[in-house]
Amino acid sequence: MVFAGLLMWGGLAGCWGFGDCHEVGCADGVTVNLRPSQGVLPSGSYAFDLAAGARTHACSFVVPDDLPELGTLTDVDCAPPLAVQIGPEAMCSEQRRGNSIDEACRPVPEHFVLQAHVEGTPPTLELRLTRDEAVLLEQVLTPSYETTRPNGPDCGPVCQEATLDVTLP
Repeated sequence: MVFAGLLMWGGLAGCWGFGDCHEVGCADGVTVNLRPSQGVLPSGSYAFDLAAGARTHACSFVVPDDLPELGTLTDVDCAPPLAVQIGPEAMCSEQRRGNSIDEACRPVPEHFVLQAHVEGTPPTLELRLTRDEAVLLEQVLTPSYETTRPNGPDCGPVCQEATLDVTLP
């Protein structure tokens, strides 16, 4: 009877994934979030240059023409291609009830974030942002990468990820 119970528990543990690794993926990379100090991107023609290692990306967008509709994202054109988007700033709130946590986020009207994601682990990033050819930002950033294991401490993959937040003047 005890043996049958152990067999059953062992079978259930296998079904529930105890000790098993899952297949959540990840990739090395760094994300840069650029936020205007007042939350609003003034109208104009923007150029955003990002250098990561030996590769420099040149991106451009126009405000308000390229701003996304509420609740959506707009891809920014870059050469060579780079994952850059404009999205709404969000206000999030958290509610705890017993052992559960609920998080709800709402977009903040007229407040946007420019977000760039670079694959790999470049030691530095050089950023330059202009509006109507006037320099708004020139900065060299050094990412601090953290090791992540999305499937648990004993499971792969292992990735190096960083997030950098920059406030625009």
